[in-house]
Amino acid sequence: MKHLIKRRVRQTLLRALLSLFWVGSMLGSGNQLFAQQRTVTGTVTSADSGETLPGVNILVKGSSVGTATDIEGKYSIQVPSADAVLAFSFIGFEVQEIRVGNSSSLDVAMQPELSALSEVVVVGYGTQERAKVTGAISSVSSEQIRALPVPNLASAIQGRAAGVSVTNSGAPGSNPIVRVRGIGTVGNNDPLYVIDGVPAGGLNQINPADIESIEVLKDASAAAIYGSRAANGVVLVTTKKGKQGAPRVSVDSYYGTQTAWKQLDLLNREQYLDFGRDLLANGGEPAPQRFDNLGEFANVDTDWQAAMFRSAPIQDHNVAISGGTESVLYNVSVGYFQ
Repeated sequence: MKHLIKRRVRQTLLRALLSLFWVGSMLGSGNQLFAQQRTVTGTVTSADSGETLPGVNILVKGSSVGTATDIEGKYSIQVPSADAVLAFSFIGFEVQEIRVGNSSSLDVAMQPELSALSEVVVVGYGTQERAKVTGAISSVSSEQIRALPVPNLASAIQGRAAGVSVTNSGAPGSNPIVRVRGIGTVGNNDPLYVIDGVPAGGLNQINPADIESIEVLKDASAAAIYGSRAANGVVLVTTKKGKQGAPRVSVDSYYGTQTAWKQLDLLNREQYLDFGRDLLANGGEPAPQRFDNLGEFANVDTDWQAAMFRSAPIQDHNVAISGGTESVLYNVSVGYFQ
């Protein structure tokens, strides 16, 4: 009986010691976990524009702990340890995963996800996805403009925009005649030109190398944006902008000659005089004396067609420097055309 009581007392003491050891271990690990947990704060911005991004989802990877940025792009989140990884996600931007480490403040600049963006077109006050545009719009990209050397913007859209007619008047320095949907009014039939949101009078002052895209609004819905000035259509021009990063230098240059693709087979001086004599003779009238007595003009035989349509050199040289920081974007260009 005494041996049985002693054995039960020893078992009870052993269980008590084990319980105390387990409680101490839990308190020690809990204190260590509590010591590792801390608050991480920061601001999320767009790497392209530098603007803050509200509503960005922030999640501790491998857990259900998460938060979102406020209207100013700021966030605050509790992380369990220094090995925790924060995943930042937002529509239109690449997902970024950053290890916390010993930092208590993390500012993140998210990169746009270009592959997720659909083709967009300029529609007056902004841009829309091409698939969602219901109006009649013709677009010409910078790649199409660079495909052929053109002297002005109107020539850049000639034959490239459906429903748009471009006719060169031929006068030096004159604006080509642009017609959208044909002739619509009795007076002025020129479309409204809008360059980077600012209405402009003509297109001869714009270097085609500075153009990013051209959109032609052809239906009546353009009048809801620009009023009666859009009665003959609207030509929206977007110029190139700088991008954040190191300065980039681009050079575009060409030199060539221009010739008339076809000339008429005209008469020379003697053939013209013979034609005049035969014309008068067939009419029953004698040739006047001036046909036989040319005097000082006897040796004059000028090919006026060849003099007018002689081969002419053409050259165009453009240099552009673009770049920017989080707060300033720039694009500077200079061009020479002759």
